[in-house]
Amino acid sequence: AFAQTTEPAATGQPEILGQIPDGTPTAATPEPEPYEVKPEDIVSTTVSQDGDQTITVHQIKPIDLPPPPEPAPAPTPQSLSAFQQRLAQRQALPRPQPLHLSATVYRSAASAPRTHVRVWTQDATPITFWSSADFALIAGIQNFTDSQGSTHQLFLGWGNADLDLLRQRHATGLSPTPAPDIPSLPEGSATFTLTSGTPDAATLSALQALHELYQREYPRLLEAWQGRETARLQADPRTDGNSNFGFTGLEATSPDQQNVLDLVGALTSSNIDVFVIANGGTFLVQNEELAHGLTNRTARTCWVLGRPSGNYNDPDDVLSTIAHEIGHVLEGYDHPNVQGGPAPLSGTDRTKRLLCSGPNRSLANGKLLVKKEWDAAEEWLIGEERERRMAP
Repeated sequence: AFAQTTEPAATGQPEILGQIPDGTPTAATPEPEPYEVKPEDIVSTTVSQDGDQTITVHQIKPIDLPPPPEPAPAPTPQSLSAFQQRLAQRQALPRPQPLHLSATVYRSAASAPRTHVRVWTQDATPITFWSSADFALIAGIQNFTDSQGSTHQLFLGWGNADLDLLRQRHATGLSPTPAPDIPSLPEGSATFTLTSGTPDAATLSALQALHELYQREYPRLLEAWQGRETARLQADPRTDGNSNFGFTGLEATSPDQQNVLDLVGALTSSNIDVFVIANGGTFLVQNEELAHGLTNRTARTCWVLGRPSGNYNDPDDVLSTIAHEIGHVLEGYDHPNVQGGPAPLSGTDRTKRLLCSGPNRSLANGKLLVKKEWDAAEEWLIGEERERRMAP
């Protein structure tokens, strides 16, 4: 079958052909009704034993089959001529040119995604490039035209890599492989730079078209990718089909939180309760803002995402978030890197502070508490002792 079912595009701007998958499920094929054998329809029964299995075979009366469909009317000369015309038009359309790519999307809390891509050619000539486009979004494009009007069919295999984690593991000796050296790419536009090989004119035109489509159709591609991610998580048995874990406010209790609290009962034996949410979807959500951790300081409860999400995919990420949220119980809700936060200490590297906001905190080194924060923590602990809530 051809991906293109209309006239090929004239030379001009690239276009996406067909729909972009957005996670919307296709209509399910209805299950056929099971055939029930009535006892009076059984002619004979044979029972045999195969090890610990009992095999029962019933011979039943012949089943009444539905009548066959009416035969199709014989084609007329007019309908046959019309069919041949449609077939000739379809065969005249150019076949889509396949474009085989594999991509690794490198994600970092400190920078925009960068993708390393390999083009798989028939002669196995290695062609690779770095791109400023997030190819997780481009994966939604199946068929497209380039600026020359040629049609392409995209076959893309892709995956994510945590750039911060790769650098951390290499720096600490956990991995001998260094993180890739990513070239500088202009911000604000989808561009790419070749690192090996030279694509032919048709392949180069297709790659340029993909980047132009990414630039022009970004909101549409992003929305479709978010839909696919939601559908993937809902289909994942580890999520129990749940969507994101919702919050109604820092000092309020959402229905999702209340469900958890109802399960664990009264929280009276600990000073701070930490809940790691393993089946809460991709993020914790408060007022449509996404987070990996949230805290109710009055209730002394911390809620932390416990499942992978983008570049949040390592046990150390969860531990760092737990420490950060406990810090909010001890210190307060502010972040030192946000205007008005505690002890901003202008000129220092705030990404190394434990209470630096999550997207900006260094996962490798974000452990520092300054004196003002230690003083606040001590004051909170003294208050717990005063209230006789400290464990013996």
